Amino acid sequence: MADTETADDARDTRAVGYDRLAIASITLSVVGLVLAVATWAAWLLLIRPTPLRIYRTGLAGPVSPYMDIVGRTVTYVIGSLWFAVLPVSVLSIVLAWLELRLGPRPESEAVARAAVVAGAVALLLALAGAIVFSIRMGQAPVIPLQNEGA
Repeated sequence: MADTETADDARDTRAVGYDRLAIASITLSVVGLVLAVATWAAWLLLIRPTPLRIYRTGLAGPVSPYMDIVGRTVTYVIGSLWFAVLPVSVLSIVLAWLELRLGPRPESEAVARAAVVAGAVALLLALAGAIVFSIRMGQAPVIPLQNEGA
């Protein structure tokens, strides 16, 4: 009888350790999801898509070289946040998968499945943002920092 109690205690201890994987995965996936949504909001509010024809026709008006540097810096910082979300969301999916594969308890199984869904949504948002950032920076017009006429 003492052997069965020891086996039950060992199983409970192992399950508690696996619950930590579920908690870690849901935490990472929620943080990644919030960061991805906030980055998209900042991108859409701060980096307005400007058609290239405005730059080509000169309708944008005079652009200060310093404002161009500030604008590019803000664009790089916001774009780098998407690349930071990518490994966070992948790690949350991996931790949730480990939780599901190593024998979850019913309570932690629901948390792990929610973490997979939230991590996958964060991964898709971050991947789409990284693609948009790469396309945008590939199309960014080059504005000289010096006056060519002077």
